Amino acid sequence: MDELRGAWRTGVKKGNLYIPKDTKIVLELQNDVSSKRNKVGDTFNLKTIDNLLVNDVVAIPKDTVVRGVVLKSKRNGLFGRGGHLEVDSPSIRTINNIDVPLNGYINGYGSDDNGAVVVAAAVTLVGGFFMKGENIYYDKNQLIEVAVRDDTDINATPETLLTVMDPTVPQGQGLVVKPR
Repeated sequence: MDELRGAWRTGVKKGNLYIPKDTKIVLELQNDVSSKRNKVGDTFNLKTIDNLLVNDVVAIPKDTVVRGVVLKSKRNGLFGRGGHLEVDSPSIRTINNIDVPLNGYINGYGSDDNGAVVVAAAVTLVGGFFMKGENIYYDKNQLIEVAVRDDTDINATPETLLTVMDPTVPQGQGLVVKPR
């Protein structure tokens, strides 16, 4: 009974394999993302730089695309205020279309230019008006390490793993369409 409760709490069915919580996955940014150019809701792509193996079987292949989204974006501002950018990469998919939740949240700030603003403000209020902090930039090809948020059941047992993670077998939503 305790085993069953533990499996229910983690979301992993008894006997199934899973990707453990806190598994590290390194992603490579495929687009430049910045507080200067990007707005809330903008999406960007990342990709895995290596295979993720479960029991020596590829569960998430190298070059798997991960979609990121901009949650908050504020350009640098007057009086030396730096830019602010919050982004998230919420999940990645296995070969058999299981969404693996990620801790892909990044909250970045461009540097403030408070020292120059103080000097400029002392000389003239108008001078401080023209001083700006820096925007925050994440450059294309930058590597970002994320972690799996929860133990994630991959709907495979040790006996079925090779079949379930076979990339040549179509996975996903199937339709049966009859001619009109």
